[in-house]
Amino acid sequence: EPPADPLPLTPHCPPALSVEGTGPGSQIDTGPALFGFHPGNGQFGWYTPKNAGLTNRIGFRQGQENACHHNPDVWCYPRPWGHTSDWHCQGTNSLTPTLTLQQGPLLWRLERQGDMPYCDGVKTRVSYTLLAGLPLILESSSMEFTQPLVVYAVRNNELVFSRGLHTHAAYPDAGGEPVTVPAYDLK
Repeated sequence: EPPADPLPLTPHCPPALSVEGTGPGSQIDTGPALFGFHPGNGQFGWYTPKNAGLTNRIGFRQGQENACHHNPDVWCYPRPWGHTSDWHCQGTNSLTPTLTLQQGPLLWRLERQGDMPYCDGVKTRVSYTLLAGLPLILESSSMEFTQPLVVYAVRNNELVFSRGLHTHAAYPDAGGEPVTVPAYDLK
């Protein structure tokens, strides 16, 4: 006897991405969320989840709006910290990374690569990918040390948000069930 027909598949057809700008400084609407990138350095800058009824940007302000993704970064003392957020995507100096932009109706990807600012011999790459219909950002980064260096610290994937914006953390427990815990006391 032939097997029963499988359930019919319902294709996921999100509306196309809405993009304002090109490359660094772009604002991308994926449907459920709006994402923005810093115009000067191209780092992830802010987001607004639409289903939460929010209209304010969630990001990092310190006198002015800054990128909330600062890394990768390396500290080669006595030089200052070198961050990929120190890159100048609009400039033509030695801190200008190479930009690659891929954009279509369902995907937006910005990749920047170059030398780590203030630390010779470190090749760095940062990529952001957004997909239509999803309220998330996929980030990928790498650092390649091409010569011996005295390094005091190396960090990757640090996100910095203004105080009080994120009050709880969520993670899966050993059984895969979601757990929520307080991460910030407003007092």
